[in-house]
Amino acid sequence: MPFDAKDIVSFAAGAVLTVLGLFPLLFKAGVGPKFFELKFFSLELFSFILAIGGLMLIVNSVHEILQANPVGKISMVIAIVLFTIGFFQVLSRFNIGPAFFELSFINHTIYYILFIIEGVFLMIASVAMEI
Repeated sequence: MPFDAKDIVSFAAGAVLTVLGLFPLLFKAGVGPKFFELKFFSLELFSFILAIGGLMLIVNSVHEILQANPVGKISMVIAIVLFTIGFFQVLSRFNIGPAFFELSFINHTIYYILFIIEGVFLMIASVAMEI
């Protein structure tokens, strides 16, 4: 079965998210050049990226669930958690919602790990939607 455009977009977005999470972690471990640090990304931008990636994963998870793929349920839970984290912080940036929406305990390192998880599941979803 050939891949559709949605599969290619999901895989590419997953690969980009994985790289956005993996490069800074490699740099912190002393591996890779200086640009792996990705210091030019702010936490505000990370929250937007996390929310959009979570929304993409929710859509892909619905496709997986409708095709009776068992990975879809796991992807959906992860997608909802990641989308909620990103969305709460986006709302907090616009002073919408209670103070705990800020989730101030989430720092760059946690975002890097969340990006890797989200990226891997987006790449898995791009293949699992075709099974």
